[in-house]
Amino acid sequence: MNAPLRFIITLGLLSGLVAAAVDMYLPAMPALAQALGSDIGAVQQTLSMFLLGAAVSQAIFGPLADRFGRRPILLVGMALFALSSLLCTQVVNVEQLIVLRLAQALGAAAGNVVVQALIRDLYEREEAARMMSFVMAVMTIIPLLAPAVGGYLLVWAGWQSIFWCLSLFGLLAVLLVFFSLPETLPAEKRQPLHPASLARAYWSIIKHRNAMAYNLCGAFVFATMFAFITGSPFVYIEYFGVEPHYFGYLFAANIVLMMCCNYFNARWVERLGSGRLLRIGIAIHVIAAGFLLLNSWTGMAGLVGVVVPCVISVGVLGLVASNSTSAALACFDSHGGKASGVLGMTRRGLRALSGAIVGVLHNGSILVMAAVMLVFAVLAWLALQWVKKPVPSE
Repeated sequence: MNAPLRFIITLGLLSGLVAAAVDMYLPAMPALAQALGSDIGAVQQTLSMFLLGAAVSQAIFGPLADRFGRRPILLVGMALFALSSLLCTQVVNVEQLIVLRLAQALGAAAGNVVVQALIRDLYEREEAARMMSFVMAVMTIIPLLAPAVGGYLLVWAGWQSIFWCLSLFGLLAVLLVFFSLPETLPAEKRQPLHPASLARAYWSIIKHRNAMAYNLCGAFVFATMFAFITGSPFVYIEYFGVEPHYFGYLFAANIVLMMCCNYFNARWVERLGSGRLLRIGIAIHVIAAGFLLLNSWTGMAGLVGVVVPCVISVGVLGLVASNSTSAALACFDSHGGKASGVLGMTRRGLRALSGAIVGVLHNGSILVMAAVMLVFAVLAWLALQWVKKPVPSE
């Protein structure tokens, strides 16, 4: 089944709401602290609350999507995102912003969990991995552009304009879902919401060895990426003295390679198999993280010796994310929404953990970021070894 371009773009935009709401917001944090009469630490809590809301959303909207279908849940989530973004323009203190950012995250993350389940409804494993690669290629354009867009909006029209823009993004998402996205879960395949059956369904997902192995493999690579996101501003700007506007170009290099890997995966996954490409991606990921720690320890290649392995380690997520996700979801004929929710909660939880570790251990050395990235990279490799037996495509 060849998906039309509009379908792929729609899924990519729905999946990218979380990234847009995070990355467009980052340049405005100091201005928000000043405007709301608060300190930067309190404003940083709004980001933590957003990540928490995005994780919780997976557990809420996954079962609801299995019960009521994909379209209704997407419409509710996108509408919640648009409305909460609009209300963020009217806040007068940081406490109001924290609450509204939580609501914003609950709505935005519905896109991630439902899109993954929707792809699982329509495609088998290899084709699902191919589709997820196309969707991620669209989605990664958002973090490539969002920080610059947020910065320009802040300068031209103030911090409120960022939330106006996000609200319009949410409204566009509602219209796209309503007019162009079909329902993919037939009524006869929908699951009840009884607490006992939900508990049994979640337990069956958690205890499935291969599903959790693939899930953790992808989640640990996401954790590596977030360790980089947390530590790289200090490493590049403060340690190596890179100008802030050049930092954006170095950060964009990661996204560009990730897009290339997604495109490569989409073209070759059906020929080479998602399992083989996943193993190749993890091997590259670990080797790059190892070189990063070595170069950070010895300083033998300076800035280049840090930038190149960082770009490779983070960029190879384009090979890992779609293949690990499709492999985990392929383990279940039903409960696609719940399984997608478990994947999302695991990934966002480990991302938050890795960022917190880098922040707590920060001591002015570049070794902290490098060491944390290598630890999570090795954990991703170990998780992949936990797979009980190769899948047929391998």
